Amino acid sequence: MASLRPEAPERRAAKRRSQEDFEAGLSRYEALDFAAAIDCFERTIVAAPCDSVAQLMLERARRFASDSASAAHG
Repeated sequence: MASLRPEAPERRAAKRRSQEDFEAGLSRYEALDFAAAIDCFERTIVAAPCDSVAQLMLERARRFASDSASAAHG
């Protein structure tokens, strides 16, 4: 079960610093531009390694990018 404790101030600050990259990643993901989304989510995680949502989105973008590449060559 997830903890309901508030995030530590340094985690909140890291997420704020990475918010622009995260939002750009979401935009690119929704546009099906998975390569660009991957770049954005990777930058997000460098700035905020604790961001589990960015990590999840990075995994999904990588999976869809791989699936798209396989379909294009198959």
